[in-house]
Amino acid sequence: NLMVKKRGWHIPCGPLAKSVSGIVVLTNDPEQRHAEHNMFALMEKEYWFKVHKKVLKKDLEVITKAVRELHPENNEIAKAELAQKNTRNSWISITVRHARLHDMNRILKQNGFEILATERRRIGSLSVTDLPSGSWRRLDEDELQIIFTDSVKIQQVEERVEEERTEEASTTEQTGVWQKLFQRWFKSI
Repeated sequence: NLMVKKRGWHIPCGPLAKSVSGIVVLTNDPEQRHAEHNMFALMEKEYWFKVHKKVLKKDLEVITKAVRELHPENNEIAKAELAQKNTRNSWISITVRHARLHDMNRILKQNGFEILATERRRIGSLSVTDLPSGSWRRLDEDELQIIFTDSVKIQQVEERVEEERTEEASTTEQTGVWQKLFQRWFKSI
C-alpha cells in the first residue's frame, strides 16, 4: 500500500491482494507504467493455488482450457498442473501470460474448488525460491539482462513496431515509442 502511493514507482505486474503472497516487481522506469505496453506483460507468471481437495487430471485439463480462453496470448503457454498434494489438500500450479487473479479464482470456484491460499511464485525468470518470505532485493545486472532478452523476443518487438507503423502511420509518436523500446532493449546488446 505504501509503494502504490509513492510518486514515480510502478508495479508493472500489478499489486497482490492482502490475502495473496508471492513476488512483486517494483520499478521506477516510467516506460513500465502502462500494463499493455510494459515488458512484464509479455512474461510468464506462475501462480499456486492451495485447494481443499485432491485434483484429478480431468480437472487440470478443464482449468487449462478455461485459462487459455481468458486471453489469446495464453494459448501457447497456459497450463494447469498438480504442484503438490497430500491427504487433505492440493496445490495447483497455473502458468499464464495474461490473467487476473480474480479470473483464475472464478475458474477454480466454477470447477468446485475452494481456494485456501494463493501465491505468485514466478514472474519470468524471477522466482520466490531465492527470496525469503517478507524480504526484498534489487535485481543485479545479470538478472536484468536475462529479463530483457528472454522475456521479450526480438521478433515480438519487431512485429509490434511494424504493426504500429502500418496502423498508425499518421501518429508518429506511438511508432517512436516502440522504436525507442526496440533500440533500448536490443541495439545495445
